[in-house]
Amino acid sequence: MSTEPCAREATLLAALRRGRLSADDEAHLDGCASCALAADAERWMATAIARLAPAALPSAGSLLLRAQVRARRDAAERSLRPLATWRRIALVGGAALILFALARGGDFLAGLWTASPTPAEALLAAGLVTLAALPAWLRWRRETA
Repeated sequence: MSTEPCAREATLLAALRRGRLSADDEAHLDGCASCALAADAERWMATAIARLAPAALPSAGSLLLRAQVRARRDAAERSLRPLATWRRIALVGGAALILFALARGGDFLAGLWTASPTPAEALLAAGLVTLAALPAWLRWRRETA
């Protein structure tokens, strides 16, 4: 084997990098040991580079889109926090009313069904129901819009 490189080695390696080896180039690789060795080294280096190369970074457009979606989601969550707080207050108030009714005994519960409520009781019940249902209604409107 000679130590002199083949004159066609550079053009063969360039064609190999492009992935366009002609039939004449393939025939030359079969007959020239120097070019075949250089082509094997080129292929090995290409696979090593492909394995060691870092993963492709996302494009700037996709990063911007992700940031906008996250900002909208965070804004929506922040806007619903007060409603969730009021809903918890309404649920605690309703639970307190139920516990109060149970503590007063069966006559109080029976009286709730037979007697009409006072305006204050009706207003309190309507407010508690509204506060409990308002976050769910707003979330439903946002999802259907």
